[in-house]
Amino acid sequence: MQTSQFIDENVENVPGWLLRDAAYLTLFLIDIQSRITTGSLMEIGVYGGKYLSILYQGSRSDPSAKIVLGIDVYTEISEDDVTSNIFAACGDASRLRLLKADSTTLKAETLLDQFMGMRPRFVSIDGSHMSEDVCSDLRLAESIIGNYGIIALDDFLNPLAIGVCGGFYKFFMNSKETLVPLAYGSNKLYLCTKASKSFYEDAIFRFVKDYEFLPTAQDFTSRQLRGRQWIEQEVLANKLLIL
Repeated sequence: MQTSQFIDENVENVPGWLLRDAAYLTLFLIDIQSRITTGSLMEIGVYGGKYLSILYQGSRSDPSAKIVLGIDVYTEISEDDVTSNIFAACGDASRLRLLKADSTTLKAETLLDQFMGMRPRFVSIDGSHMSEDVCSDLRLAESIIGNYGIIALDDFLNPLAIGVCGGFYKFFMNSKETLVPLAYGSNKLYLCTKASKSFYEDAIFRFVKDYEFLPTAQDFTSRQLRGRQWIEQEVLANKLLIL
C-alpha cells in the first residue's frame, strides 16, 4: 500500500487528531531508525489509535518491532474499539498490546517487562496535557528509551494545551541530559538521544528533499535559502530544526 493511500484513506478514518505532514515525517523517521537500531514502539495517550496506527504501520517491516504498545485509561474509547481501528487501518493487529493504566503511576520495570526486556526505539507522548503529567511521562520515556531512540511530544506550542510546554521545560531543567530536542513541526516536538542527533538531523534534511510536495517541506526549503537561522532555533541551549 502506498504511503499516501494509507495516510489519506486508512488513517483518516481513525478517530483522533493528526496533521498529515506529521504522519509522513513519523513514517520516514521510523523507517530510517530501523536501519540503525532495533526495538518496539509505544504510545502514551492512544484515544482512538490514530497516531498509534502510524507507529504500527511504520514498524511492520521491522522484525525486531515485536510489540506496539498503547497505554491509556481507555475511558472514552475502549480497548476493543482501538484494536478494531488499528486492524481496519493496517490490516493487522497481531503485534498490538494495549495497557489500561495511568501512565504517571507506571515504573520503567513494568514497561520493560511488557517489551520482554527490550527497550523501545520510538515513544509517542500524547496523554494528559497537565504540566506535572507531561513531565512524568517524559521522565518515564527517558528511563526506557533505547539507543538512537526518538520521542514525539504532541501539542507542544499549542496554546490550548499550554501545560505541555510547562511539562517539557520542567523536565529539561532536571533531566539526565540523555535527550535533546531534534525538530518541531506539525504540532509535534521530536526529541532524540544526544548521541543520535546529528544522524537524525541529516535524515530530516533528506526528508525535506524526498517529500518536497508537502507544505512543511516547501516552507522549510524556502526559509533555508534565507539562512540557517530561519530553520533552526535554540531551546534551553539546544538547537532544533523548525519544519
